[in-house]
Amino acid sequence: MIDCLFLTQIERRLDIPAAVKEQVLRELASHLAEIREELVEAGMNPVLAEFEAENRLGNPSDIAARLNATHSTASWKSALLCAVPYIGLALLSVIPSSLSAAFMIILGMIFTVASIREIVLNRRPVWLAPWLAGVLTSCLLVLDINVPAIMKNDLITANISALIFSTLIAVFALIAAWHVGRWKLGTSIFCLMYFAAALVAAYQLHHSTLGTAFSVSILVLTLSIVALIVYLSRCIFEVHPYGNAVQASTFLLVLFTVAGSAEVSHFAVSQLLCACAIIWLARAQSRQHKCSAIYATLFIYSLASPVAKAGLESDSPAILATGAALSALVSAALIYFVVSIPMHMELLSRPNRPSIVR
Repeated sequence: MIDCLFLTQIERRLDIPAAVKEQVLRELASHLAEIREELVEAGMNPVLAEFEAENRLGNPSDIAARLNATHSTASWKSALLCAVPYIGLALLSVIPSSLSAAFMIILGMIFTVASIREIVLNRRPVWLAPWLAGVLTSCLLVLDINVPAIMKNDLITANISALIFSTLIAVFALIAAWHVGRWKLGTSIFCLMYFAAALVAAYQLHHSTLGTAFSVSILVLTLSIVALIVYLSRCIFEVHPYGNAVQASTFLLVLFTVAGSAEVSHFAVSQLLCACAIIWLARAQSRQHKCSAIYATLFIYSLASPVAKAGLESDSPAILATGAALSALVSAALIYFVVSIPMHMELLSRPNRPSIVR
């Protein structure tokens, strides 16, 4: 008889729907039984045959991680965990402003501890991508809340949060690239570009001289930080044996939409709609359905953000038309960076990945 402890260890680590989990465990038990019978027929002791069958199948943690990567549909528990960053941003709109910083710090600490734990244990659960993005966006929101209290220059206040936030991403991308051992040169070049442009922008802000040099530095900052964000998602998720392009896309999706919603966090309804779309993304079974969920999230975000900034309460057709036009532009840009690049990079890296993950 197959050792139940072996299958129990795999079952505890599986993050897939119950029906799929039952089928997978049944297939594993059947496969183990076949190996054991072959070994017993070859003359091996039944007890030794059980251990040998388990050894041939592999480590329970590794088996579970590969199965989680293979089956794209997450359990309801993990799907709900994926929506926590959006739910947290929606709750921020109903929390008193005096408690906003403390709330985001606590939420950020939860995201950080859980994310570091999974990365150290070399696991890539479905919810890790949005939670890791939540770590970065929590830092941005805390800065947005606290920087105005410590900075007296309004011009610097308007830009310092984004500058610190971008610097964190640049540092994380550089560390990830050197840890993975790939794209070190490209990441280093973009980091140098970023820090050089950041110094120019900081100097211009300090002297309140926003000329051509400042505009060029902001353009270089934007291009380099987008490239570093893509590198970061690729290093952490896409090239990992247990990761995939959908996780990289989810990371970029949550990072862009939650961070971009920092100024319109009072739009709690849009955040809850994005949370529903993320749950749909995690529960979707096919790549096409997952892409549809990503597009839906981007549409909700890009529609709410420009309209909120323009002033939805004015009920002006011109303002609504402008918001719709801006939404189309934002959606086109985000769809390209959030969907096209990760999917294309996964196709390029498929030959080097284990067949069970493809």
